[in-house]
Amino acid sequence: MRDEKLEKFLVAVYSMPSSSNTPEACSVEEHSRMPCVCCKKDCWYTIAAAATHELGHMPGEAGEREAIATLRLIRACMISECEAACVPRLPF
Repeated sequence: MRDEKLEKFLVAVYSMPSSSNTPEACSVEEHSRMPCVCCKKDCWYTIAAAATHELGHMPGEAGEREAIATLRLIRACMISECEAACVPRLPF
């Protein structure tokens, strides 16, 4: 039951449109200079704000599972939304 609630939470948060209350991660100039970093910051702020709105508190306040679920959503956003802005790097 708890996993089902968490799964519904994940779907709800990831499918929410970005809020107008979400702070801008980067200025227009920064977006042109550092598109990858700014895209990732946009994911962080958008998902964190949506999760906070959906939960009614900061993710993680009611347990580690909320925090981990939110971090997974942020990572998924970065992978799916920032691919074009981020140049793939070879590992060391």
